[in-house]
Amino acid sequence: MEFLLVLFMIIIGALIGGITNSIAIKMLFRPYEAKYIGKWKVPFTPGLIPKRREELAKQLGRMVVEHLLTPEGMKKRLENGNFKKHALDWVTKETDKLYYSNQSLQSILHSVGLEITEDQLRAYIHGFGKKKVQGLIEKNDDRVLRDFLDDDWLHKSEKGINQLSTYIQKALVQYIGGPEARQKILEVIQAYLGGKGFFGNMISSFLGNDGLADNIQPLLVQYAESEDGREMLERLISKEWEKLLNKKVRDITDLVGEELLDKAIHTIGTSLFPNGRLNQPLTDWLPKAIPTMFNNRIVPSLINKAADLLIGRMDVLFQSLKIEDIVEAEVASFPIRRVEQLVLNISSREFKMITYLGALLGGMIGLIQGIFVLLLS
Repeated sequence: MEFLLVLFMIIIGALIGGITNSIAIKMLFRPYEAKYIGKWKVPFTPGLIPKRREELAKQLGRMVVEHLLTPEGMKKRLENGNFKKHALDWVTKETDKLYYSNQSLQSILHSVGLEITEDQLRAYIHGFGKKKVQGLIEKNDDRVLRDFLDDDWLHKSEKGINQLSTYIQKALVQYIGGPEARQKILEVIQAYLGGKGFFGNMISSFLGNDGLADNIQPLLVQYAESEDGREMLERLISKEWEKLLNKKVRDITDLVGEELLDKAIHTIGTSLFPNGRLNQPLTDWLPKAIPTMFNNRIVPSLINKAADLLIGRMDVLFQSLKIEDIVEAEVASFPIRRVEQLVLNISSREFKMITYLGALLGGMIGLIQGIFVLLLS
């Protein structure tokens, strides 16, 4: 009989301990809302975590900013060579993927939300180019062309004049020595002597127009081939080049004409985007050397500069993002039922052990009570 009494007290103690711990665990989350009997609020409702949700959200936000996601930690991450390498590999992979995708430029623009036709693109280039040219002209209206060229360009232009005069000399000699120039010389002689009356007719009949042309043409060729002739051409070109260098922008604009400038800008747009150009894949637009150069030179430089910029502005960026407020708002809006499920999925074994420990302690207390009852009786 005494044994059954002790066993009964052990069982009761174990049940009380286990059930008490189980209820305590559940009361961490439940009930989710406060319960009322009439106007009287039932004690311990809602559960501990729902009741302290706002305070928990604030503490989590502070913990994340102060210990988990810190500017110093992000700086170290960005300074890490592995991060830059992974970023470079990712950009290179995406660039090659885009280049070899056989997608047309129009489909690529469509994928990023840009709907544009070739006519619209040419019109945009024309309008943009015209606006920039007009702005440049208005800004530099009183400046001369020389102001836009550095000393290196001016030095190159002097060499270019020498080469140009030599080229023109050769072309001029070739032309003057040809049949077309002889015919022109003959026509000039005939027109000249024909206007001199009797004296001109006498010379023409005595020497003959063909004879005069045959004598004059070699003289012209000889002079055109001479160093003096080349120097004369060089002086003429240099003189005209100096005039052009000293012309003001408005004078050059007037000389070229607004209509010609407009046509030139339109021609550039048309040459860049002829009909059907937008429907061609990138492999037809760009040679392989350009994506290779982009990946090998431009991308590493951009990644380094972007990382340096982010590192330098990390503190300001964190202040602007207000990560603590973001975490607090997200935690405060997170469903309690989902929090409970998440915690139980992670710690269900530990919670069971706590329940079993409660039952064990309750059973031990029941055993001790039973022993005392037996001793006292």
